[in-house]
Amino acid sequence: MMRVRSFALAAAMSALGMLALVPGAPAVTPAVLGPAGSVSPKASPSPSPAPVPEPKGPRIYKLPYPGGLTFEVCQGNNHGTHTGHGQYAWDFCMPTGTPVTAARGGKVRAVRQDSNSGGWGYKFADDANYVIIDHGDGTSGLYMHLMLNGARVKPGDQVSTGQLIAYSGNTGWTSAPHLHFMVMQTVPDDAYAQSVPVLFQDVPSNGGLALEDNSYTSGNATIDARLMNPGASTGPPPFMPFWVETFRPSTLWSGSDEKAIQFGPAGQWQFFQVVAPQSGPRLRVIVAATGAPAFIPAADVGPSGPPPAALPEKKPEPAPAVTAASQAPALTAGSGQIVVAPGDTLYGIAKAHQVTIDKLIGLNGLKNPNELAVGQVLKIG
Repeated sequence: MMRVRSFALAAAMSALGMLALVPGAPAVTPAVLGPAGSVSPKASPSPSPAPVPEPKGPRIYKLPYPGGLTFEVCQGNNHGTHTGHGQYAWDFCMPTGTPVTAARGGKVRAVRQDSNSGGWGYKFADDANYVIIDHGDGTSGLYMHLMLNGARVKPGDQVSTGQLIAYSGNTGWTSAPHLHFMVMQTVPDDAYAQSVPVLFQDVPSNGGLALEDNSYTSGNATIDARLMNPGASTGPPPFMPFWVETFRPSTLWSGSDEKAIQFGPAGQWQFFQVVAPQSGPRLRVIVAATGAPAFIPAADVGPSGPPPAALPEKKPEPAPAVTAASQAPALTAGSGQIVVAPGDTLYGIAKAHQVTIDKLIGLNGLKNPNELAVGQVLKIG
């Protein structure tokens, strides 16, 4: 398991007579501590007032909880226990079971979620649950003190800003439920490296720097209401249909595997609704222009909103492939044959004449169903 460096708290040091640096233990970020080690939500971790640090760092992060939720920063940068490696960390006071969302996208580097232990003292130093997301630029986001079995991602997952990654908790060396968040240097096998300064896009004041004793409403992405309660989401989040749009010309397919038949062009800026999780290189979609089911290469589409309700479209969209097929020459009575016209596809012909693609392939001995020649005679029954 990835080891975590730990830094004893200033308040704890005076009470316990410990050294400031304790190697080989998880990060320690108690949010609040009352007299004689008792928990007090209103107590300050240090008697000195919090200095107002100078805003610095990239303003590319969002607050690490769902849009619309508001929480207080109960410990900010360079104050109390946030010194040394944790000098640019934040503690957001929030109840156990609060959804935690990615402040920035990246690849999940490490997850721990097997601990159900937390409290004040060194004996809890190795008990913090956490998720670490590698941003791919030499930095990683650390989300710590998560609840037992609270992770909703696993190492290797690619996540986006605003995606649900875990639920907050009170595990490890901590005096009250909260989320410890910081951006740190990416160091292999080190889950508590040197933190770096960053700013939040959705913190409107002080240049984007979240300050201690202030509350902030997240402008991050919202999540499905069913995911607000961790007890209702013990497995992966339910699939929610979403819209995509082609950013380059593409091709539609009849399935997701190598046996699928290619049919019809998909022009640039054509809309599709994804209706199932991706299980291969193609997405299962509904073609917005026709309502027909199809599969399209995931590499050719990007996230989009639904197509405009009003016509004409703002962006040019070619006619769907089935239009040409629906204008195929009418069946001559009793002949059981048609002549392939310009623009015809096997899928369109099958739909227009209410036969299956497999039947057309078998009747005509087609070796390459994707290549039909204009004027070619096809048996259809």
